[in-house]
Amino acid sequence: MKRWQWHLHRLFSQIGLAGLAGVVLLVSAMALYFATVQPGIKEIARMKAQLGRLHGSPQTSRQYAPAEELALFYNFFPGRGILAEQVRTVQKLAAKNELLFERIDYKLAPVTGTPLWRYQMSFPLTTDYATLRHYVADVLQALPNSALENVDMQRSDVKAEVLDAKINLVLYFRESP
Repeated sequence: MKRWQWHLHRLFSQIGLAGLAGVVLLVSAMALYFATVQPGIKEIARMKAQLGRLHGSPQTSRQYAPAEELALFYNFFPGRGILAEQVRTVQKLAAKNELLFERIDYKLAPVTGTPLWRYQMSFPLTTDYATLRHYVADVLQALPNSALENVDMQRSDVKAEVLDAKINLVLYFRESP
């Protein structure tokens, strides 16, 4: 038997099976540390250095006068010229969700003290709750100038899956130039 084998056999007989398991766990923990933890520590240090550079040289943002900020806000809203197109979008999304309008009440009025116009649409729907939620979400996603003003829901009884809903949707527009 070679000398290193004899020393290894003697060490194993002294520490036993529990000691060998401890050595294996210690070697595994060291391997895990060098494989995952140490690269993570280096990445954190790199990110901290990058953050320090960003704090040291802040990017300047343009300051707007209040009148300019207000003009930017109003320019977010589309002009009244696309009103018909947006009403068609509301109706197309209803068809996509397999909803049918029996009637729609429209009302166009200026928003007092602003260059905005408010186009209110009220319509009843008979559908299930999930379809109603999807439809409202689709409309609000497709038309960022829309706002859900009110939803009234009623069921004929507790076990009914179909509900009668009345939607009040508002589209905001700016006066076309």
